[in-house]
Amino acid sequence: PPGGLVPVAASSLHAGNQFRKLGSTVKIQGVQGFKPPMRGPSTILGPGAIAGAVLIALTAWRLVALELSPLTLMFDEAQYWTWAKAPALGYFSKPPMVAWLIAVTTSLCGDGEACVRSSSPLLHLATAFVVWLLARRMFGPRVAAVAAVVYATMPGVSFLSGFISTDMPLLLFWALTVLALHRAVSHDRTRDWVAFGIAFGLGLLSKYTMVLLLPCAALFLVLSPAHRGQWRNPRLALGLVVALCVLAPNIAWNAEHGFVSVRHLGDNASLGGPLAHPDELGAFFAAQFAVFGPILFAVFLWISINGRRIAAGDSRVLYLLCLSLPVLLVMLVQSLLSRAHANWAFVTYVPASVLVAWYLCGRHRIVLAASFALHVSAMPVIHHYDALTGGGIADLDPYRRMRGWDELGRQMSEFLAANPRAVLLADSRRLMAEMMYYVRPHPFDAVKWNPARSVRDHYDLTTDIASAAERPMLLVTRRADAGHVAPRFAQSERLGALEANPYEGFTLRYPVYRLSGFRGYAESP
Repeated sequence: PPGGLVPVAASSLHAGNQFRKLGSTVKIQGVQGFKPPMRGPSTILGPGAIAGAVLIALTAWRLVALELSPLTLMFDEAQYWTWAKAPALGYFSKPPMVAWLIAVTTSLCGDGEACVRSSSPLLHLATAFVVWLLARRMFGPRVAAVAAVVYATMPGVSFLSGFISTDMPLLLFWALTVLALHRAVSHDRTRDWVAFGIAFGLGLLSKYTMVLLLPCAALFLVLSPAHRGQWRNPRLALGLVVALCVLAPNIAWNAEHGFVSVRHLGDNASLGGPLAHPDELGAFFAAQFAVFGPILFAVFLWISINGRRIAAGDSRVLYLLCLSLPVLLVMLVQSLLSRAHANWAFVTYVPASVLVAWYLCGRHRIVLAASFALHVSAMPVIHHYDALTGGGIADLDPYRRMRGWDELGRQMSEFLAANPRAVLLADSRRLMAEMMYYVRPHPFDAVKWNPARSVRDHYDLTTDIASAAERPMLLVTRRADAGHVAPRFAQSERLGALEANPYEGFTLRYPVYRLSGFRGYAESP
């Protein structure tokens, strides 16, 4: 042909394939109709790079949504903020990790709601990256990219990225522990067992639910013939000792405070009443379709029911099932016996993201695409609910508990400014937390009403009305009047009420009283 002939490469299809595999470019001159092979974005960047770009963009969106959000702090978030102002090795109901995270973020960008919550999207990004590492190790880069995006886009993650709670660090350290344990049982290296222990210990410092990982891991070692020998492995014991050392400061704190966190776990289980609540079981099970997504949860149930046939002796599938399904089953039993919040089984969906990504990538890509489309379409509603609904719908508003507290705090600030010597007194944990955050200046000397002198929450543990007995007090109460408090004081005067109307049909109203001359809890007419 005119222009010459390319020797060798053009004469051999095999050689041409090798050139293309190496990414080489072969220039053929004068051949009519020749078109070089097209390379799509996934070929140029790779699935990992594309997934990474998606995750970073998604995290940026969520951080911006936090900044734009009109929602006030939920009382749990406000309580964690008060914890962060007095960092400790433990707290009444939770280990300290969430308070440490808030202390870091607020020291960097202030005490605004967005900054208090800012670690949440970042922790979900980190968890998605660990999910990517786990899936890549088990099934390769394509499944890894899908698994990371599956995790990051599931409705539960989208919803929780707008708040800060103990679940966010728990999910990260659960993922890290699952990854480290898989490396440890595969290679039996000391460094992997130590990494397992560190990650497990940090998970326990995040939320005590982390302890459920131990029976999950034990179940895998029992069911996997290739790994039963690990029971006699001294490195496994080393990993558990390392975890215990990481948790030791919190154990010491609990010992100093009468193991209040352990007692709170028992109270949370609420097993003292009737031991059959099918309505709670149904509500919890239905909520899991919303947490993981209706399609993905149905696929996960299908894999779980048909696990033996689907796994076909594959220890990887067995491992992921053992590290996910038992937690869901435990919480289903808990919901039947008493109650269980939808988020209590959230760790299930860290390894489950890898499992469903592997299953759908190989068999049902259309189902996977439909699930992604559903979750992505839900994100604008989740992240910009107020902008799309005009500020909430009274009877359907999922953010009902996060409205009006800034206005109530402003009004309480005025009452305290008019009574400069007075101490804020509240008769509930919710009011204590919200008022301490939204009143300006923050009333860190506030005390909680506790006539039983029992320890039922953090403020019962850390405040004492005796410290303010000589000063007047401004009581804000959730009751209609102060009849349960006023008889213990020499003088009582109603000053008014805090009132906010976030929207029609929804009113927050809390009476305010000025009290003086505290007589003691035991003395009342």
